Amino acid sequence: MEQSDHIDVFDFPIFRHIYRERAKFKRISLACCYICAEYIKQNVQKYIISKKPWNTPRLLFLPLYRLCISYIIIYKLILISGYGKAKGLAIITGASQGIGAVIAAGLATDGYRVVLIARSKQNLEKVHDEIMRSNKHVQEPIVLPLDITDCTKADTEIKDIHQKYGAVDILVNAAAMFMDGSLSEPVDNFRKIMEINVIAQYGILKTVTEIMKVQKNGYIFNVASRAAKYGFADGGIYGSTKFALLGLAESLYRELAPLGIRVTTLCPGWVNTDMAKKAGTPFKDEEMIQPDDLLNTIRCLLNLSENVCIKDIVFEMKKSII
Repeated sequence: MEQSDHIDVFDFPIFRHIYRERAKFKRISLACCYICAEYIKQNVQKYIISKKPWNTPRLLFLPLYRLCISYIIIYKLILISGYGKAKGLAIITGASQGIGAVIAAGLATDGYRVVLIARSKQNLEKVHDEIMRSNKHVQEPIVLPLDITDCTKADTEIKDIHQKYGAVDILVNAAAMFMDGSLSEPVDNFRKIMEINVIAQYGILKTVTEIMKVQKNGYIFNVASRAAKYGFADGGIYGSTKFALLGLAESLYRELAPLGIRVTTLCPGWVNTDMAKKAGTPFKDEEMIQPDDLLNTIRCLLNLSENVCIKDIVFEMKKSII
């Protein structure tokens, strides 16, 4: 196969950095241009009044010098103020409650601009307000009420947000539906849970992966379940959807790693959420895995060397280990 002479600018780290931080660089550049424009305006007025032609070189070249100095000063001030720590987008599905809401709040605190996705706009706005109350210095979360089973609309909305706000650093697939039993439900009910837990996740993964491939970086977290690793009696419906998600995620783990995109699947047992309680967990709140455990695991994984890839992690409660 002949090698192409085409050079991809994203092969160079400096261009990847500029792309990821393009919104920030745009604001800095605009501020510097404003400073220089004001300086030139003032000096033109002085030149006209004084009518001193020998001031022309100073008028032409000093603004360029001031532009560079202004850029450096403003950039340093932004770094000192904490804005320079701002990171890219973190898209979280199922962000209106439970695991998704906790992860969204944590990533917002860590500097990411979180995109909150769920069907309920009212619940998303509650999460948005809680994030803003807890930390005044976070980037304001983006509320995106969306039925992710509408894959075409989800694709359009996510791409629009990417175009407006920049790089997608993280995807957390936390949306899920629970259904008990193995063969006890009508086929239509099984189809419904497959659509939410598998097909909709496939659509989100397809959209975000396309974006991350262009960036040549990103981290995808799929929230599956311990039921994706073990078949439990009366758990065939829910478990089969999580087995399917885990299988898709493992393939992507191997396909995307060479492209700079990491994929990790989190497989927790009972997590202390409303969904677990509605499902009839036999465990007390303090005995279950906490949503913060998943958040802190994600934080740990994000801090690993880029050469380290973790395929999946199983979370078990002490009382459930047999």
